[in-house]
Amino acid sequence: MYKPWAEATLSVLPDDVTLAIPSEGKCDGLHPSIVFQLDASKGPASQSQNEDAPLDPSHFGMLDIACDVKFSHLPFLSCRRKELVESLEMKEGGIARGRLAYFAAKQLQQQHRVCVWQVILSKTQAHLIRWDRSGAVVSEGFNPTREPWILHLLLVYSQASRQQQGFDRSAHLLSGPSDLRKTFVRGIRECKSWYHDRELNAFSSIDLSETSNWPLYKLEVPDDKAPGSIRACLVSQPFYMAHSPLGRGTRVYVAYDLLSRKIRILKDAWRPQDTSYLPEYVACARLVKEGVEHAAKFICGGDIANGPGDHPQTTITQELATGIESASWRLPCAPMPVWKTFVHYRILEEMALPLESLENSCQLLIVIRDIVKAIVQAHSKARLLHRDITWFNLRWFYNPKTKRIEGVLIDWDHVEDIDQAVDVEAPNISATWHFMPLRLIDDPRKNPELIDTLESLFWSLLYGALHFVSHDQLLMLFGEGDLFGLAPTTFDDISLKKEATYKRRDLLNGRLERVQWMSDHFTEFMHNLCGIWRRYYLQHDAVAAKVLKDESELTQLHSKLSDGQWLIDQITRAIELDCEGWPLDDIVSDQFPKLTPREVDTLKNAVRTSHNNVSHMSIDQRTELVAMPTRYDTQRTDLQMVLDTLTCAKRSHSTMQGSDDEELEPNSKRTRKHDP
Repeated sequence: MYKPWAEATLSVLPDDVTLAIPSEGKCDGLHPSIVFQLDASKGPASQSQNEDAPLDPSHFGMLDIACDVKFSHLPFLSCRRKELVESLEMKEGGIARGRLAYFAAKQLQQQHRVCVWQVILSKTQAHLIRWDRSGAVVSEGFNPTREPWILHLLLVYSQASRQQQGFDRSAHLLSGPSDLRKTFVRGIRECKSWYHDRELNAFSSIDLSETSNWPLYKLEVPDDKAPGSIRACLVSQPFYMAHSPLGRGTRVYVAYDLLSRKIRILKDAWRPQDTSYLPEYVACARLVKEGVEHAAKFICGGDIANGPGDHPQTTITQELATGIESASWRLPCAPMPVWKTFVHYRILEEMALPLESLENSCQLLIVIRDIVKAIVQAHSKARLLHRDITWFNLRWFYNPKTKRIEGVLIDWDHVEDIDQAVDVEAPNISATWHFMPLRLIDDPRKNPELIDTLESLFWSLLYGALHFVSHDQLLMLFGEGDLFGLAPTTFDDISLKKEATYKRRDLLNGRLERVQWMSDHFTEFMHNLCGIWRRYYLQHDAVAAKVLKDESELTQLHSKLSDGQWLIDQITRAIELDCEGWPLDDIVSDQFPKLTPREVDTLKNAVRTSHNNVSHMSIDQRTELVAMPTRYDTQRTDLQMVLDTLTCAKRSHSTMQGSDDEELEPNSKRTRKHDP
């Protein structure tokens, strides 16, 4: 429909500019209407591992400028302040803007860029858009048939350098077959075989990096000890990517370090330029200097410069948005808009593996004990609070010197210097609200303490235990209008407000202490841990409600929980209780995997056609009912998985069946690998 316009535009551009319109099957709302791309030999993803594979014009790793055509649902009516606010309140315009944000996010994920450019055509109006990690700048609307601004953008873009086009100068594309590609694959295979030789589970994302058809890049990481103060690493597809076009934009890679010739973990992100908090690489260097055990295995890192001796790469949207002259058109996103400046940085760390790749719950507690030591020592020696304890930031590695599994705490990008004054007016919310302590949810402006970090560790361990440690999730009770599906309802599919309500409810009413894990030792430990935090919050809430006037017991309990040694002692006693009586392999695949859109639709249809009448339930209760892969059988009080319709439920059921077959006899003893 718009192909004649696109071809007419292309006819006046240089020969090295190509145009592609995704096939009809790609016109699903998830791909731009038109894609402009420079000469493929210069493109960001010009080559892949499969040299014979055709280049996909809709692939976000290839495009230079995305152009979206809208005949209705205009994303912007005007860039004048009043009309802009009105257009932002329109639902249809929000959908169109969501498409643009999705395109920007995918392009920033799959390319190494500082900024991206877009064109939006809607009827006789067009806009140019520039995205970076601080936000988007949208030009005033113009008539593309009368004003040649689109041609001007494409012409200037095609003649600019790759850095001026928005590409990261520190990321070098390695196109075509090369010895470095063979070196990268060989390094990954050697790393995998090293773990397999020790009968340890390999990191699944290592396989992803080896088999990925993503292009190979050589990334520069600042390192004062390396030649030229730069350490070069090879990366392919990241195993973690942030989904938003704004903010930190974190990407984590399995990287091959060309200096040490070893496999490492490379983190590429954008940090807020805020003097109140330490950059992550500064915090990691301090942890190493102060001798903090089991903290991030930091090698090197720093801000990425625009050029040799130049200033770091930073966003510029905030500069355009905060100028006095922008007051007439700037989006009033808040009573007092706060636009952050983000700085690009990278850090390199030694290999550490996710906890779900462990073999059993005994190993899990060994790792958690090491991480408690890291939290306590970081507080006492380095005077740092992590403030972002999550299940995903807890890792392990095998130490060949001690010949044992050890834990390590990573991602210190939200760290707080305890001795540095913090603005008490600013909310002190940690980064991942699913694992936030209840006291910080109640009062976001409260200064965080060591006890809050340890509570976040408790919620993180509970999350991992419910998802990855084999338990009786098929026998969860239904009551009080919602599901005792702790993993989906307490952590995953709820808002911050509901999350606090469910966590407090499930902790105080003892529901957490009803879960029975495959290991009796692990079950006893988790029940004791839940009981300690339940007693603390019963005392805390009673004092807060002025029901209990004597605060001595609360003060004593608070002092005990703020130490951290109590948790180390609890774990040590659990491990040494019966060292050989733990199951060998009670860590399983995710028992509550995130539902795919097809599975969600299947669930909704199943509930809609079910013989159960849910009309008496509130909207929230019905929402929770279809958010979990279960159905309620009115003849009994247990929940049964819908095994015939949901893949994830089948996976959970087969996992439980396998666990029953291999359960240890009461008197049997087996020798576990890598005992403490």
